[in-house]
Amino acid sequence: MKQFIIVALLFVAFSARAQTFQKDWNKVIRYENEGRIKSANSETEKILKKATAHNNHVQIVKCFFYKSKFMHVLEENAQVKILSNLNRIKEKSSIPVQAILNTVYAKCLTSYVAQNSYKLYTRKDSRDSTSNFLLWSVKDFQKEIAQAYSKSLEHDEVLKKTSLEKFEQIFDFINADEFKHETVYEYLLRENIEYHGRQANNNGTSIDNKILFATTDAFIPIDFSFIDNEEFRQTLELYQKLEAVNPSLRNRLDRIIFCYSRAQGKDIEY
Repeated sequence: MKQFIIVALLFVAFSARAQTFQKDWNKVIRYENEGRIKSANSETEKILKKATAHNNHVQIVKCFFYKSKFMHVLEENAQVKILSNLNRIKEKSSIPVQAILNTVYAKCLTSYVAQNSYKLYTRKDSRDSTSNFLLWSVKDFQKEIAQAYSKSLEHDEVLKKTSLEKFEQIFDFINADEFKHETVYEYLLRENIEYHGRQANNNGTSIDNKILFATTDAFIPIDFSFIDNEEFRQTLELYQKLEAVNPSLRNRLDRIIFCYSRAQGKDIEY
């Protein structure tokens, strides 16, 4: 249970690339490798103060990730405090950072549900009466997770103008060139697609495969309000938004692969 935050943050790289903070992070990494977690945490606190003074949101977020990792070693029942810290940092951050942290928050909650479902399914809904997630039911978590993903796409005009490269210090990307040409908005659209796509199915709605596998120009203007399954409909609408901002072959193929996996055995027509 203690590892749920760390598992949820696997997509974040704990590398020290920023030149301004390079020596500071080297100390943290050295202490951690030596097993001196208290010293590593203390050095991270110093970096946090420095980053706060410089209003460096990326470094502040990086400090949060490290402190969360150390907190699991140094403190009992760290989950509540970690999420409280996350929400506090999110409120004080820039719009792009807030959006990214909303997905982090959603992933944390998703991981917790996966590891504790045997307990959660016996609880009654309690979201309206408490902010303590340790008392939430599965439905409470699902509602909170969905809201967090939805919030991550707010202020889309700002996110479309923000390069993901600005956050390379806290992200681990295999394809560096692709990373440099992607916006925060595109990244968050893919995160939302992954979330809704996992729950999507096409049971009960007849759809012409020519629509699902259409070219980008033909796919974008389609009205999918006739689809019964909400998650399937939302996923298709998210793909429309993704291809509208970046009509790349990769994005079209991703959409086609997703639609094919949900085709419910229907013949594919081109």
